[in-house]
Amino acid sequence: MGKRGRVRSVGISPWVKVAPDRWGQTAGQQDGCIFLALNKDGSLAGVVRTKGGTHTDGFLTPQAIYNVVEEHVLAAGHYNRKGEVALAAHDLQRTAAAPALKGGADLRQIQQMLGHASITTTECYLEPMRSLQVTAGDFI
Repeated sequence: MGKRGRVRSVGISPWVKVAPDRWGQTAGQQDGCIFLALNKDGSLAGVVRTKGGTHTDGFLTPQAIYNVVEEHVLAAGHYNRKGEVALAAHDLQRTAAAPALKGGADLRQIQQMLGHASITTTECYLEPMRSLQVTAGDFI
């Protein structure tokens, strides 16, 4: 679910889909969300109250996913001078968009992957990366 309640679909290759399908079978979740939240003792989380005051249905929340990514970012040593994680939500999008662009993906494919409503947004987003793909030396 994206901004303004817009549903975003992300296409994945069949060879990638094998892993979540296997996980869903193991977890007994064939449809919808397949990653379940766990309590600190390792038991499955049920309906709980979150810091934001909302209820969860036992599935991972966006904040839980961010916490997992943040933990790995810190473990990799990516933190600022204050010792805080040096990560923004758009960093993950750039991490996905950069190799797609470098690999030759069409701008429309990247637009769809990033969930941008306008191709102009995608162009602005990718412009710094595009300008580094071809260097001045390539024109000599």
